[in-house]
Amino acid sequence: TERKKALAGIMTPTGLERLMAWGDSYLDHAQRTMSRQTHVEKKLVMKDFFAYCGKEKIGSLEEVTSAKAYAFLSKVSDERGGNVANKYRKNLLAAWTWGTDFFDGFPQVMSPFLKVKPFPVKRKDRYVPSEEDVIKVLQQAKGQDLVFLLTLYFTGARRGEVFRLTWQDVNLADGKVRLTDNKAGNGQQR
Repeated sequence: TERKKALAGIMTPTGLERLMAWGDSYLDHAQRTMSRQTHVEKKLVMKDFFAYCGKEKIGSLEEVTSAKAYAFLSKVSDERGGNVANKYRKNLLAAWTWGTDFFDGFPQVMSPFLKVKPFPVKRKDRYVPSEEDVIKVLQQAKGQDLVFLLTLYFTGARRGEVFRLTWQDVNLADGKVRLTDNKAGNGQQR
C-alpha cells in the first residue's frame, strides 16, 4: 500500500515530519489563542527542544521518552536553573497534551514530560524599594514616564495591564480602573 500511495503522489509523513508538524501546529494554536508574550515563550521552548532532538537524533514523537525528556530538562536546569527548567516542562507538557487532543496521528500515551518531577528552585527574596526610593524616582520622572509610574504606583497594576488600558476601563467619576490579563488558562481576558 505504501508503494501505491507513493505512485499516486500520497506520501506518509515521516516521524520527523510529524514531530515538526506537531510543533508548528501547537505554535499556531498558541499564537491564535494566547498572549504575545506566552507565544514567544512557547516558541523559544519548542526551538530549544527541537534543537535538542536534532542533536540527539530524535526523529519521531515515539522516540520522545521520559528518559530523554528528563535529560533535556536536566540540561536546561544545569545551564539556566530549576525555575527555567520547570517553565520548559510546563510548556512541553501543555504542548504534548494539546497534541494528544488535537493533532492527528499523535501518540495517545501519557506525556513523557509528566513523569519528570519539577526541579528544586532556590528562591531569593525580591528587592522591594523603599517608599523613599520610589518617591525619589517619581520626582525625577517627567511626561509620559511620570504618568506611567504614577499609574503603577496607585493601581498596583502590572506593566502589561497598564498598557492594555482603554478609556472604557477607566471610570473617573467612581475612581475605578478595570485591569485585565490573559492568564485565564484558555487565552481569554479576565
